[in-house]
Amino acid sequence: MFGNPQGKGFSYSWGKCSSLLRQCMHDITAKHGNRGNPFILRRLPGCGGRSVHRYATAVSRKMVNCRNNLGKLFNANESNEIIFTKNATHSLNQVAKGLNWEKDDVILTTDREHNSNLVPWLQLEEEKGVTTGSLSLMKIIHSALRISKMHVRKLERT
Repeated sequence: MFGNPQGKGFSYSWGKCSSLLRQCMHDITAKHGNRGNPFILRRLPGCGGRSVHRYATAVSRKMVNCRNNLGKLFNANESNEIIFTKNATHSLNQVAKGLNWEKDDVILTTDREHNSNLVPWLQLEEEKGVTTGSLSLMKIIHSALRISKMHVRKLERT
């Protein structure tokens, strides 16, 4: 994108997300896994919404299409209700810190949660006075199986 001092092509600078990536970076990422830029392995070396070169524009289009499809899948009123975060922990923290929690709110988890799905809720219990509780995952599974079996038997009779 930028002319280099020798006037050949463009200069390469590793800006991780918005820079065009050299083939060697694609190769290294493909060999060692994707650790940062989710678009590298798809041969789209850019970040949607952060650059205007053709790769970033392609990423933007793919993200909009993906958001639209996910919005339909989850019956979202608008596609902009679908957000992408870097991982589940980040998503949980966004929900925990982003909603307006009140004292009479109840947060239920299971007895088999990872620490990253317990700490935000316990912090809210302490900070906002919400009530937290946990349900037995095994009881939930057994109940779901019982309901499923009843449904299958009902279908077999009809």
